[in-house]
Amino acid sequence: MSRDVSEPDKILRIIIFSLYLAFIVFFFFLFFKGLQFSLIVFYVSTVYFIIIFLVLALTKNLHFNVLLKRKDLKRTLFNSYYPLTKFAIFKVLSWVSIACLAIMAGFYFYFGLWVHAIVLLVIAVFTFFYFHWHKIGIHIIKEGIAFDYGELIVLLKWDEIKKITIKGKHVFAELKEKRISRRFYIQNPEGFRKAVRKFGFKV
Repeated sequence: MSRDVSEPDKILRIIIFSLYLAFIVFFFFLFFKGLQFSLIVFYVSTVYFIIIFLVLALTKNLHFNVLLKRKDLKRTLFNSYYPLTKFAIFKVLSWVSIACLAIMAGFYFYFGLWVHAIVLLVIAVFTFFYFHWHKIGIHIIKEGIAFDYGELIVLLKWDEIKKITIKGKHVFAELKEKRISRRFYIQNPEGFRKAVRKFGFKV
């Protein structure tokens, strides 16, 4: 489980993700407030997110996957790919995010803040491609289920999984850690079912 990831690695991931979320909050406030106030919000948000994620990690409500190298996916038993928009919530979230970013960029253009507007447009384009065009790879290997997000490949080990269920083409992997599960989409449910049964799961 999370114990397979070193403590420095966990802390590094928490800091990076906290900075990412604080960056989003920074641009939100920059739309309504000045630069100085937004920078203060950025620093406060960074500390806030770090504390929240540290608490979740210490109470075992946050799961850390082991990172893999691409060469680890050379021998797979099953492969599937899907865009995040296969889930309705991500489809709605993507369009809401893109619309908000586009509207904010429009206002920045109107007030002559070209740099701010261009940055928001770049983020909007990235958001569209990540949700609608980019595909996440699902790979079953002897160690577990690997999730290929592009530059980042993470492993969900077999001994971390408590139960696997399939509803249509959606998979629900319930972890042994409390209140944590993984949901993903597969193109071939029967092929996935046959592969995971080899590792003792009744699907």
